[in-house]
Amino acid sequence: MTQPPFSNSSAAAGSQEPDLTPLSPGTRAGDYRILSMLGQEGIRGATVQHYRVEDARLPQDAAQEPLELRRILPPPPTALTEAEWLAAVQARADAGERQAFADALAAWSDAQASYLVSRPREGQSLQQYLAAHPSLTAQDGELLARGLLGVLAGLHSAGLHLPELTPAQVWLGRDGSVGLHDLWAALGHGSVGGDLRRTGELLRGAVQVPAPNTPLARLLDALGAPASSGLPISAHAALRLLDRPAPLSAVPATTADAAPPSPLVSAATQPLTPQTTDHTHDLTTTTEQKAPRPLWPWLLPVAGLLLGGIIYLGWPQLSEALREKTAPSPPSMASASTTEQSVRTNAAAPQPGDAAQVMTVPATLNLRPGADASGTPLAAIPSRTLLPVLSQKGEWSKVRYGELTGWVSGQHVLPVLNQAEVTALTQAAAKGGRVTLTRGVYLLESPLELRWDTELMGQGREQTYLLGRQGEYVLSSRDVRLTLENLTVAWTGRTPGHAVLVERGTFTAQGVWLTGGVPDSAQRARGSGLWLRSGAQAQITASLFSLNAIGISVEGSRLNLTDSQLGNNRFAGAVFSAEAGGEMQGNLLDSNGEHGVIISGGASPTLTENHIKGSGQRGLDIGGAASPTVQNNRIEGGEYSVSISGQATPLLSGNTLSGATEGGLFYRAQAAGTAENNAVSAVQTGIRVDETAAPTLRGNQLLQMRSTGISYSSSAGGQATENVIEGAGDGGITLSGQASPVLEGNRIQGGAQSGIVVEGQSQAQLRRNTVQGQAQHGVVVKGEAAPVLEQNALLDNGGYGLVFKEAAGGSGERNLCRNNRAGPASVQLHPSVFGPLFGRDGCMDGVTWPAPTEPQAPAKGPSDAETPAPAASETSTSADQAPADPAPVDPPPVNPAPTESLSPALPPAPAPGP
Repeated sequence: MTQPPFSNSSAAAGSQEPDLTPLSPGTRAGDYRILSMLGQEGIRGATVQHYRVEDARLPQDAAQEPLELRRILPPPPTALTEAEWLAAVQARADAGERQAFADALAAWSDAQASYLVSRPREGQSLQQYLAAHPSLTAQDGELLARGLLGVLAGLHSAGLHLPELTPAQVWLGRDGSVGLHDLWAALGHGSVGGDLRRTGELLRGAVQVPAPNTPLARLLDALGAPASSGLPISAHAALRLLDRPAPLSAVPATTADAAPPSPLVSAATQPLTPQTTDHTHDLTTTTEQKAPRPLWPWLLPVAGLLLGGIIYLGWPQLSEALREKTAPSPPSMASASTTEQSVRTNAAAPQPGDAAQVMTVPATLNLRPGADASGTPLAAIPSRTLLPVLSQKGEWSKVRYGELTGWVSGQHVLPVLNQAEVTALTQAAAKGGRVTLTRGVYLLESPLELRWDTELMGQGREQTYLLGRQGEYVLSSRDVRLTLENLTVAWTGRTPGHAVLVERGTFTAQGVWLTGGVPDSAQRARGSGLWLRSGAQAQITASLFSLNAIGISVEGSRLNLTDSQLGNNRFAGAVFSAEAGGEMQGNLLDSNGEHGVIISGGASPTLTENHIKGSGQRGLDIGGAASPTVQNNRIEGGEYSVSISGQATPLLSGNTLSGATEGGLFYRAQAAGTAENNAVSAVQTGIRVDETAAPTLRGNQLLQMRSTGISYSSSAGGQATENVIEGAGDGGITLSGQASPVLEGNRIQGGAQSGIVVEGQSQAQLRRNTVQGQAQHGVVVKGEAAPVLEQNALLDNGGYGLVFKEAAGGSGERNLCRNNRAGPASVQLHPSVFGPLFGRDGCMDGVTWPAPTEPQAPAKGPSDAETPAPAASETSTSADQAPADPAPVDPPPVNPAPTESLSPALPPAPAPGP
């Protein structure tokens, strides 16, 4: 059914419970085709499901933009209000207002659910940010307050209120914008005063206590006042409280003129911006060190005296006099012939007004009509844009941007250093030793190739930039010691290239950002932020690798990486290949396009306590003959949490895997290794073992799988011991094809289907497993499967304890069936099948079934007439009784009831003894 962009097609919702079953890939929701499920959450008593979708009206081979669908069950009444508001916002020309809300394409409701299709939105909620970081500074709190009050003003003009507003609905966009997310969950009946008080409470919980008498402190006091004693009458009135200047005695917050988007961009992108060890956390700007504060507020008393001088001398003469009075001493360019020299490229950091060009630093920066933060911005300038400077007024620079001329704040731009400064850097670096770089942007005309031990020391990751676009890299070293601290190295070319290349030798980095790598079709590693080759040794801490093809490529080298972040890289956060090794500990890998980490060849790194999330395909992809150790990591999202292929033999221990759309662990090809004591939850299949893979699975907890706990298929083998599988939506353990693993000491309980299903031609061995409380049967054997079942306990299941179907066979003894609702066992075999062979057994003893029928010969004589079938034993049962076949001859019980009571020992759970 075709849905208009925004509609309400729902019938009156009945009282029936909604069907919470996720939509399957390939099915339709309105005009959109489901590709995969992204996740599910509960909000205000409703179930909210998120999907990746495509427009079904377009050809399947057509290139389509990524789209997301939100499905709410049951449909809340506020979903229609949200849809109407989003449609109105999209129809207006105010780009800033549209930026504050989801970019919705279609919305509709039916009796079961409410649907919203939108373009993906980059950023995070305020709740997510506060869960991982300290409270916002007072300066960022003011920016957050401005954003929220601006949104409230628009909603109030339409008569809408937000009585349920929480930090979960406040959105910090990656572009720095402040908006709302899941608007339906915040909407309701309320008042302007109630919304303002709620906003004040939210700000107090998210922001550090501001200094007295500052604009933010006044605002919070007003928002906490009763309606009759100072509460602002509107959101616009509250905003005006922030525009009143603070008295000089108060501690002023730094004025940030990056677009309401820009000062908070670091809050929205903070998971990708680790802090260096020598700088405090500050969200107000993406710079590590603030620009020097202007002196003009303290010079106002002498402005009158200067006015006469201006008239008398003329502006050029006075400007020259002031520069001579305040200029730093000339730079001293020391030189040395040894590799231990210490060279500063400039004795004092140049200010933006001293430069012919400046570069923007925040994600977006407002171009203002005047040298202050008032007035409507003329344009939003992207990050790393070079702007020619026309003049200077205090901390403001007048610049040209395209055909526009306007002003930018000096706090959010860096001076582009002149050619003499760049030449001084290259000459100093050519001699080696310690080179201290100044604040500003170095535009390198050719790659900086270091052939002596060198240390490049910047003024901060957002204060010192090395930019290059010629050759294949910005910076390289070979067979030497290279150290980088507190700076950014960015490849800015459109051709394939990377930021830093290290061949052999050693590399040390702290507080750096390596970015901009562009891949080529032959070698992805060429697009890395950092490329380690040919035995290089690297030690890196508190650094950032983002917006590359690959964050770090380790090729036959060794990497030790701690407390760093690798995110938004096109292919992967890190790649280990050849004989690479080392350790990654305590890092965040977020939103990488395909995989979080790739380990191939003979690589054997150790990954410990990392957080990998939001990968497009796999959190961790292990192949070749790799043998990594992966311990105590948290891996969320993606299609598979961990994929193991080739002949890889990893050790996976103590990891937490959740939220993948397909599965937690996926073994295929000839993969092996060990997975022990891992926790897997909220995925489709907990562990999948395919082809000829044969891993050892031990002591893992698989909770609330949407489908199967452990799945074996093809010719898979290995063993699964002492695993716990609870609440699986399908079988606890399924075995198909010729898969024949050993299952021992596992506990399967509380699932919606049967505990263990053995089919195909599997000859698996099931020993000392406990299957309890399944909705259907304990163990089902069907197809031509012939497993060995020994000492298993099948308890309290909704069907039979043990079921044989079709042409199943196998053998067993000493199993226990107790309190299964339909009975101990059921045999439903084809007439020509002999069936299983059991010794003394607590499930099969006393169960009989017809003997196999002999092949019929043509034209039998009267002496071969059919013999009537004997009465079945009272203990013979069948779950799905088939129609009676021609009576067999003399059907003796296969397992006659013993004359002595047999009491097989109940295996201990969850880990029985041998």
